[in-house]
Amino acid sequence: MSCKIVIITIDEPIYTTHYIEAIVKKFRHHIVAATVLSPLKEPNLTPYSSGQPLRVIKQRFDYYGLKSFLKFCFLYTVLKTADIFHKLGFVKRPFSVSSVLDKHRIRKLQCPQNDLNKPEYIERIKKFEPDLILCNFSQVVSKKFLDAAKIGCINTHYSLLPENRGREPLFWTLLNGGAAGVTIYKMTENVDAGAIIAQKAFSLDGAKTLHNAIKYSYEVSTALVVETLDKIIHDKTIFTEAIESARVSTCNKWPQQEHVTLFRKKGFEFI
Repeated sequence: MSCKIVIITIDEPIYTTHYIEAIVKKFRHHIVAATVLSPLKEPNLTPYSSGQPLRVIKQRFDYYGLKSFLKFCFLYTVLKTADIFHKLGFVKRPFSVSSVLDKHRIRKLQCPQNDLNKPEYIERIKKFEPDLILCNFSQVVSKKFLDAAKIGCINTHYSLLPENRGREPLFWTLLNGGAAGVTIYKMTENVDAGAIIAQKAFSLDGAKTLHNAIKYSYEVSTALVVETLDKIIHDKTIFTEAIESARVSTCNKWPQQEHVTLFRKKGFEFI
């Protein structure tokens, strides 16, 4: 069964590349276009740094601390360098989301100012007449954006919604304890509050770094997204099975320094 899919994701090499590559390999013939957003320019849920690269970098520096920030920078640089070698033809494997899309000849749609709510961008999406938009970003989107796809827009959140809505869900899960998991849900105009389509709980026992928790969470979410897309493509009944959560939860904000201090006192690190 045909299902036109548009992917919208961030250009982040550490966690996202493998996730997108697995989805593209499985559903290449259904994917009609993709947009790759810069994580440094994306309007997000943190007004202080929204769309301003230098402020985004400073926010991450304050969050991680010098040691972890340098480790992340080193890993990021290694992967970006490896991707350059891929583009030059020395390495077969792509190391960026953009290179994965190029390898599989998927059309890339530019998004003005990285703002998904721009009317001109929404019109670009509509021209593809998508059935589904698969999302992986932090922006709050409008009803016009959500209505651009016939079936709707689905996103993955790294908690068992409705718990730990909002920013940095795995940080808050590690800090406060409780069950870890991933949730695929149908997006609405409210943050992480749509109908739950699929969930999978897992244990973070033994995880001492946020980095390892994120890596494992992406492995779980990749399998869950593939399973969910299979259902949508073959029978398109999944949204009739989706259940709006009756529970109301708070929406987490970006962690402050006191939260980071407590995080480290509990024996956790970022990387």
